[in-house]
Amino acid sequence: MSSHPISFSLENMFKFPALCRHMSEKAPHPMVAVEGASHFVRYTNPAFCALIGQEASDIRGRSFSEVIPEGASNGCRSLLDQVYQTGVSAVLAEQLHKAAAVEYWTYSVWAIVDADEQTTGLMIQITDATETALFRQRSTEMNQSLIVTSMRQHELSEITEKLNADLHTSNQIKNQFLATMSHEIRTPLTALMGFSELLGLPDQTAVDRERYAERIKRNGQLLLRLIDDILDLAKVEAGKLEIAWIDMNLPELFSDIEMVMRHWAEAKAIEFSWILKGSLPELIRCDPSRLKQILTNVIGNAIKFTEAGKVDVIVSVDHASQVLCVRVQDTGVGISPDQSARLFQPFMQGDSATTRNFGGTGLGLDLARHLAQALGGDVCMIESTSGAGSLFEITIPIVAVKCHVLLTERLNTVPVKYPKLDHVHVLLVEDAPDNQFLITKYLNVAGATVDLANNGEEAVAMAFLDDYDIVLMDVQMPKLDGCDATQQLRARDFKTPIIALSAHAMRSEIQRCFESGCNAYLSKPVSRLQLLQVIEETLATHAKSSRERNGLQDVPHLRH
Repeated sequence: MSSHPISFSLENMFKFPALCRHMSEKAPHPMVAVEGASHFVRYTNPAFCALIGQEASDIRGRSFSEVIPEGASNGCRSLLDQVYQTGVSAVLAEQLHKAAAVEYWTYSVWAIVDADEQTTGLMIQITDATETALFRQRSTEMNQSLIVTSMRQHELSEITEKLNADLHTSNQIKNQFLATMSHEIRTPLTALMGFSELLGLPDQTAVDRERYAERIKRNGQLLLRLIDDILDLAKVEAGKLEIAWIDMNLPELFSDIEMVMRHWAEAKAIEFSWILKGSLPELIRCDPSRLKQILTNVIGNAIKFTEAGKVDVIVSVDHASQVLCVRVQDTGVGISPDQSARLFQPFMQGDSATTRNFGGTGLGLDLARHLAQALGGDVCMIESTSGAGSLFEITIPIVAVKCHVLLTERLNTVPVKYPKLDHVHVLLVEDAPDNQFLITKYLNVAGATVDLANNGEEAVAMAFLDDYDIVLMDVQMPKLDGCDATQQLRARDFKTPIIALSAHAMRSEIQRCFESGCNAYLSKPVSRLQLLQVIEETLATHAKSSRERNGLQDVPHLRH
C-alpha cells in the first residue's frame, strides 16, 4: 500500500465503494479511512472490523479515538493531527493497546487529498507488532539482566579477591599466633618439666632444691598468666568481659604489684622505683583483679623491654575528679613511629626482631587497654623514642570509700600470712591423683585432716559418715559431677559448706555451681594461700550464719 497522499475526492471515494474494496478490502492489514480534523471514520476494511470485533456499520460516523480509546493515550491521536495538518506520512511504532490481552500496534498514516491537493482525510493501517515488541522487551530485559549479572560478577570478583586477601592475612596471623603460642607455652613448660626432673635427682642440696622450686613456681605463674590473657582477650572480642565492682584496699594491691615487679627488675639488674605522689584512698570501689592485670601488664612490659637503666612507676590520684593515674617510664628499646601503629593490636609487636629478642605474645598492651576501657579509663603511650625508652600512662576512674592515707615513696611489703586450719576436717572430692596429693598437702601443712572421695557418687556416700567441717568439691568428674553431687547433698539437708573447685572460669560455670548449692568457688589452678583463705572465710561465714539461726552469741567455727 502506497504511503503517498491519495489524490481524489473523499466524497467520490465514499461514493464508489468498489474503489475502496479494490484498494483495501483484500488487504491483510486492518485499514481505516477517516475524514476531517476530527477524524470521523468513513470506511473500514474487514480486517479492521475483525481486529476490534465490531461491525462496520457500528463504526462508521464515530471518531477514531472513540472507536479505539487507547489511541488517544498512546500517541495515535497526536499522530493523526500531525499528518492531517502537514500532509506528511508518518509511522507510530509498537504502541501499547490493551484489549483482551496485551497487544502492541504499529500505526502507518498517510493523507487523502482532493483535486486541490488539500488534505481531506487520512488512511490508517494497523500492524500487529506484539511479537516484535515483546521480543524487544525480553531482549532489553535480558541485556539489563546480563549487565546487572556482569556488574554483580565484578562485585563478587572484588569481594572474592578481598576475602582471599583477608584469608591470606588471617592465615598469616594464625600461623604467627600458633608459632608465638607454641614458643611462649613451650618455654615455661620446658622449665617446669626440666626443674621438676632436677628435683628428683639424688644428692641435690637444699639450696638447689629451693631454687628449682622457685623456678617451677615462677614458670607456672607465667603459663597461667598467658592462658588468662588469651581467655580474657577472647571475652573482650565476644563482648562478654566480666567486671566485678567491689571494695578493695588500694595500698595492699600496690604493695603486691610492687613486690613482684621489683623482683622482676632486680632479676634483670635494672633500677626500679615506685613513686607515690600525694595521698591515696585506702579503700576504693573497682575490680581488683582487672586493675592488677592492667598494672602488671604495662609495668611488666616496661621491665621486659628494658635491658639496662631503670623503670619508674609514678602513682597519683586526682581527688577532685577521682581518677587514678599511673605513669610508667622506662629506658628501654623504645618504639619508632611506624611501629606505634601496631602497638595496641593483639599478637603484634614492634617488629620481628622484637619478638626474637624479647619473646612474648604481643597481648599485654592490647589487653591492658581493653580492660582499662572496660573500667572507664584508658592506657596510652605518651611518648617514645627508639632506643631511648617510652612513657605510658594508665588512667582509671575510682570511687573512694575510705579516707586518704599518706604513703611513703616506697611501699612497705607486708609479709604473707597463711591461715591455720588446725583440727578442721575436710572432705576432698577430686578425681585427679596429682591434684589429690597437692591439695591434701596444702591442707595438711595448714593443720587440717583430709578424707578423699574420687567422684561425686563417693562424695554423696561419704558425706554423712563423718562430721566434716567443709567439703572441697571438684566440678568435672566421672560418674557424677560436682554440681549434681552438691544438689543431691542439699536435697538430703546436708548443711556443711561446700566449696566448688573447677578448671572452668566462665561466669556460666560459676553460676551453675552456686545454683547447685555451693557456698564458694575456686578456679584452678589454685594457690595454697588462696585455698586456705577461702576455706577460712567460708568457715567464718558459715559459723556466723549458724549463730544467727540459733540465736547464740558465740559458736566457734573451728573444732578444737
